[in-house]
Amino acid sequence: MGRRGLMVLLSAACMAHSALAQINPFSRSRGTPLTGEDMAALQDATNRLLDNPQLAPGITEQWSNPKSGASGTLTAGYPVNGNGLSCRVIRYQNSVPGPTPQRDTRLTWCKTKEGWKLGD
Repeated sequence: MGRRGLMVLLSAACMAHSALAQINPFSRSRGTPLTGEDMAALQDATNRLLDNPQLAPGITEQWSNPKSGASGTLTAGYPVNGNGLSCRVIRYQNSVPGPTPQRDTRLTWCKTKEGWKLGD
């Protein structure tokens, strides 16, 4: 799945919550997909990071699910402008048991009136 496809899936996930929700955007990744519990932990970490009033480049949030063995780190990048919105690049470094344990993804989240949404 390309970056654009992943962003579309994550964008759909944003409809129900301010960050990740409803679907598992890593379900088509090679290796073990993230479980619903993994996604909930990832969602919570994303929300904590984006809602941090002191958010600065390099600030991180951790998530883990001892039940599945999955975990990860989210790292805030520099603010960017996306179509007139205040946006932030987030680097996701996730680890899951299986043949492809490490996953590294960068997504841009933009602040809208409705909350954080994926940018282009």
